[in-house]
Amino acid sequence: MPIITADYNPTLPWFRNRHIATIYPSRFRKVALSRPLHRHRLDTHDGDFIDLDLSTHQHPRIAIILHGFEGSTRSMYVQGAARNLMNHHWDIAAFNYRGCSGEPNRTSRAYHAGEYEDLAWVIDQVQEWRDYKEIAIVGYSLGGNVLLNYLARHSELPSQVIAGVAISTPIDLQGAVNQLLLPENAIYERTFYRKIIRKMKEKQRTFPDLLPYPDIFGARNIDEIDEIYTAPFHGFGNASLYRKQCSALFFLDQLRRPTLLLNAQDDPFLTPSNFPYTIASTTSTLSLLTPRYGGHCGFWMQGGVYYHEIKTSWFLDLHSGLK
Repeated sequence: MPIITADYNPTLPWFRNRHIATIYPSRFRKVALSRPLHRHRLDTHDGDFIDLDLSTHQHPRIAIILHGFEGSTRSMYVQGAARNLMNHHWDIAAFNYRGCSGEPNRTSRAYHAGEYEDLAWVIDQVQEWRDYKEIAIVGYSLGGNVLLNYLARHSELPSQVIAGVAISTPIDLQGAVNQLLLPENAIYERTFYRKIIRKMKEKQRTFPDLLPYPDIFGARNIDEIDEIYTAPFHGFGNASLYRKQCSALFFLDQLRRPTLLLNAQDDPFLTPSNFPYTIASTTSTLSLLTPRYGGHCGFWMQGGVYYHEIKTSWFLDLHSGLK
């Protein structure tokens, strides 16, 4: 697939600053949905639950939306994606990872950047409710890496899955962590750190003997949290192995559906390894779009619909037979 020529240049000059572009939408953007999403709880086979936020209006196609690290379906980028896709005649299923829906989960199981089994199961459940003719997947940040893993590694992709869009996605997890640890990105790393420590304190109240909590609470940054908790808890030998085995960068040539990767060149989370120009130029299923500006999950545009949302609906319609 082609490397797509970017046509994003924000009209307000301060949105050409990577940090303003990143912070403004998460702090100040408001999205009003014409039709509210309603919560639907799925009981899992292992005694837990997954919460989806749905908008179903008898469209023959549905978009599954995946949020980023320690986000939720209430994140404004999820709400913006839902609004735009609803306006383009998609039903919506916005996915909360385990522990991210505002209520502690029943079991100790969690999510990570390469965990796509829950996504595969949710898609199967959605198809049991209704026989959708087309299913698309849209993922932000960590959610983009999850969907790329799913489209490349899941052995039984339903035929109804037609395409995916990954936005502001760290496909090289080690590079993204290294980037976050830079002093200039301390505001983001500290935000993630506080969120995961808060989550660990909630888990301690429910499962007091599950984890080495003193070591986790003594971790200085998210790199150390991955080493002490994320990697061993999910069966990886160490943080380096976890990041290598889950980074979508190493599976992009195995994508089995048309996929758009949209990463801004000024994204403060991303290193050059997260811009796979060579792979995109030689892999039939990967399209790559790398605007100069946009920050991380930013892409502000006047009028309320952001650039990445316009490109998402454009790409999905390009591969849909039901426009």
